[in-house]
Amino acid sequence: MDSEQVEITDFKQRKILFKNIENIELRYYGRPVKDKDNDQKPKGVLHLVLKDKEQKITLDSNLYGFRYLVWSAILFAKECNLPLDPSTIGNMLDIGLDPEGSSEMPDPKMSGI
Repeated sequence: MDSEQVEITDFKQRKILFKNIENIELRYYGRPVKDKDNDQKPKGVLHLVLKDKEQKITLDSNLYGFRYLVWSAILFAKECNLPLDPSTIGNMLDIGLDPEGSSEMPDPKMSGI
């Protein structure tokens, strides 16, 4: 990721320019927990999805720098007046990031959520 684009290489190399992003979603996918204790956090994963007209990039919360990626997406959305849906806003708040962009920059080298 740099100031102009997000690039990911998995089975193929994909790039999305920030200026072309049309939709940002942050979704939680829960996993069942057997014999859940009252204090045990639910197990699951967050996916940050960046979409343009031609493709989408999905980033998993287990990635190092995931909170930084979400923070960067928030700043982009604010700068471009890109609306965020209520579920995305709630998930941003759940990981301690302000969807209005006033959170401090997370460490880009920090392990995933």
